[in-house]
Amino acid sequence: MLPIYLAMDQVVRDLESGRLTDTVGLAQLRLVLDFHECAIRQGQEGSLVHPEYLHLVKSSVDGFLEQWLKDPRAAAAMKSFVLGQPTDGDHYTRTMAFVVFNEIPPVSPLVTESLYDFPQLLLTLRNQGVTIAAALRLTSILLPTAS
Repeated sequence: MLPIYLAMDQVVRDLESGRLTDTVGLAQLRLVLDFHECAIRQGQEGSLVHPEYLHLVKSSVDGFLEQWLKDPRAAAAMKSFVLGQPTDGDHYTRTMAFVVFNEIPPVSPLVTESLYDFPQLLLTLRNQGVTIAAALRLTSILLPTAS
């Protein structure tokens, strides 16, 4: 059990420090989270990892990625990815981290730039298989801001 905890902690530390070089660890973390959620839905109490620790790790990754998206260059990189355009090299790994952790499907482009209202954009993202949480995060960078 200890190696699972250490591996999860290392993924979070690598993401936060900028040392994340690939998304394999985040994909594995996502699998553990999905396994736990599935077990809960089936009424099983046992889990590979304590639920409190899973919540802490998920919150840490979500918080980091949310903070990262507030950077205008990061938001531009994520927007480029969603629109099917080349992604900025400086933000490529973290863009892929967001995609992997939020289970965004590899559809290119996810949306077109012609979507300007919230309901239409949300419906389009949901129809592409994007989770509600990820769709809500993406709408903040895809919708034009009022001036």
